[in-house]
Amino acid sequence: MRIVLADDHDLMVAALGRVLSERDDLEIVGRAKTGDEVLPLVLETGPDAVLLDIGMPGADGIECARRLRARLPELKIMMLTAYGDAESLQAAERAGADGFLLKTVCVAELAEALAEHSGAFLVAGFPEPEGDGVKLTARERIVLQAVGDGLTNRQIGRELWITEETVKFHLKNLYRKLAASSRRELAERAREQELIWSGPRPTRNAG
Repeated sequence: MRIVLADDHDLMVAALGRVLSERDDLEIVGRAKTGDEVLPLVLETGPDAVLLDIGMPGADGIECARRLRARLPELKIMMLTAYGDAESLQAAERAGADGFLLKTVCVAELAEALAEHSGAFLVAGFPEPEGDGVKLTARERIVLQAVGDGLTNRQIGRELWITEETVKFHLKNLYRKLAASSRRELAERAREQELIWSGPRPTRNAG
């Protein structure tokens, strides 16, 4: 796999380059220090994947991902960033990125993600919940309850006045926090940890 690195931090790039170059199946073919350099460099070198920092000079990583996806639909785009807030993650997915990796992620794990990842949006580098103390936002609890009640993404979106894309975003966080791989497993774990109630779905009063 041919890779372009886009990051203005020399130490980070040096560490990435050192680890990635040790693998026979990964090759670094270029590096951009500003967002405006990314698209021309990618078009010139033709990589299979791009590692994008969000906070670069010039165009930021989100805008770079948007430009790359518009021109190169098959390119693998991974955001590598210190910004772990929900807004950045959601913006990255909307821009067409394939994954969102915090810079705290083990570099070896990063190499594995590049070499083996395919399919669903990848989120890595976030701390795992400790013990049974799963911390959920108020909106995540509402979405989780709706999943337990058997609602579809469309139904959840209608009830909460949010888009299906936003529902999927919350579900991805819930899958990660509860270490679940399906809606059924998510609901089961939520009930086991008493994060949602069981029984019939409450009805709303009319009028």
